[in-house]
Amino acid sequence: MQVIVLLIQFISVLSRIMVYALIARVLFSWFSASRPGAPRGAFEQFLHEITEPIMRIVRKLPHRAGMMDFSPIIAIFGIDLLSQLIIIMLSNLIR
Repeated sequence: MQVIVLLIQFISVLSRIMVYALIARVLFSWFSASRPGAPRGAFEQFLHEITEPIMRIVRKLPHRAGMMDFSPIIAIFGIDLLSQLIIIMLSNLIR
Protein backbone atom coordinates (compact mmCIF):
# COMPACT_ATOMS: atom_id res chain seq x y z
CA MET A 1 0.00 0.00 0.00
CA GLN A 2 2.85 2.40 0.78
CA VAL A 3 4.36 1.66 -2.61
CA ILE A 4 1.18 2.83 -4.34
CA VAL A 5 1.07 6.02 -2.27
CA LEU A 6 4.72 6.65 -3.13
CA LEU A 7 3.98 6.02 -6.81
CA ILE A 8 1.05 8.46 -6.71
CA GLN A 9 3.28 11.14 -5.18
CA PHE A 10 6.01 10.46 -7.76
CA ILE A 11 3.57 10.79 -10.68
CA SER A 12 2.18 14.00 -9.20
CA VAL A 13 5.62 15.56 -8.79
CA LEU A 14 6.82 14.37 -12.20
CA SER A 15 3.78 15.82 -13.96
CA ARG A 16 4.27 19.14 -12.16
CA ILE A 17 7.93 19.23 -13.18
CA MET A 18 7.01 18.55 -16.82
CA VAL A 19 4.39 21.30 -16.82
CA TYR A 20 6.89 23.79 -15.37
CA ALA A 21 9.48 22.68 -17.95
CA LEU A 22 6.98 23.29 -20.76
CA ILE A 23 6.15 26.74 -19.40
CA ALA A 24 9.86 27.56 -19.13
CA ARG A 25 10.41 26.33 -22.70
CA VAL A 26 7.65 28.64 -23.95
CA LEU A 27 9.13 31.60 -22.07
CA PHE A 28 12.60 30.87 -23.45
CA SER A 29 11.17 30.67 -26.96
CA TRP A 30 9.63 34.12 -26.58
CA PHE A 31 12.89 35.68 -25.44
CA SER A 32 15.09 33.83 -27.92
CA ALA A 33 12.80 34.89 -30.78
CA SER A 34 14.39 38.31 -30.54
CA ARG A 35 17.79 36.73 -31.23
CA PRO A 36 17.30 34.19 -34.07
CA GLY A 37 20.21 31.90 -34.74
CA ALA A 38 21.72 32.53 -31.32
CA PRO A 39 23.09 29.41 -29.61
CA ARG A 40 21.01 27.88 -26.86
CA GLY A 41 22.26 27.91 -23.30
CA ALA A 42 22.74 24.68 -21.37
CA PHE A 43 19.51 25.07 -19.40
CA GLU A 44 17.51 25.96 -22.49
CA GLN A 45 18.96 22.91 -24.29
CA PHE A 46 18.06 20.72 -21.28
CA LEU A 47 14.46 21.99 -21.31
CA HIS A 48 14.22 21.32 -25.03
CA GLU A 49 15.52 17.76 -24.64
CA ILE A 50 13.12 16.77 -21.84
CA THR A 51 10.03 18.37 -23.39
CA GLU A 52 10.59 17.51 -27.05
CA PRO A 53 9.22 13.94 -26.86
CA ILE A 54 5.89 15.30 -25.59
CA MET A 55 5.86 18.21 -28.03
CA ARG A 56 6.61 15.87 -30.96
CA ILE A 57 3.47 13.86 -30.15
CA VAL A 58 1.31 16.98 -29.72
CA ARG A 59 2.52 18.55 -32.98
CA LYS A 60 0.92 15.68 -34.89
CA LEU A 61 -2.47 17.03 -33.77
CA PRO A 62 -4.07 20.16 -35.26
CA HIS A 63 -2.64 22.85 -32.98
CA ARG A 64 -2.47 26.12 -34.90
CA ALA A 65 -4.94 28.95 -35.27
CA GLY A 66 -3.43 31.55 -37.54
CA MET A 67 -0.05 32.44 -36.12
CA MET A 68 -0.83 31.06 -32.67
CA ASP A 69 0.70 27.70 -31.74
CA PHE A 70 -1.36 25.98 -29.05
CA SER A 71 0.78 22.83 -28.82
CA PRO A 72 2.25 23.71 -25.37
CA ILE A 73 -1.25 24.27 -23.97
CA ILE A 74 -2.45 20.97 -25.43
CA ALA A 75 0.63 19.24 -23.98
CA ILE A 76 -0.03 20.71 -20.52
CA PHE A 77 -3.67 19.60 -20.60
CA GLY A 78 -2.57 16.16 -21.82
CA ILE A 79 -0.01 15.76 -19.05
CA ASP A 80 -2.54 16.85 -16.44
CA LEU A 81 -5.26 14.56 -17.80
CA LEU A 82 -2.97 11.54 -18.06
CA SER A 83 -1.49 12.01 -14.60
CA GLN A 84 -4.94 12.43 -13.03
CA LEU A 85 -6.21 9.28 -14.75
CA ILE A 86 -3.21 7.27 -13.52
CA ILE A 87 -3.58 8.66 -10.00
CA ILE A 88 -7.29 7.79 -9.95
CA MET A 89 -6.57 4.24 -11.12
CA LEU A 90 -3.84 3.80 -8.50
CA SER A 91 -6.08 5.27 -5.80
CA ASN A 92 -8.72 2.68 -6.65
CA LEU A 93 -6.16 -0.06 -5.97
CA ILE A 94 -5.77 1.17 -2.39
CA ARG A 95 -9.47 0.84 -1.61
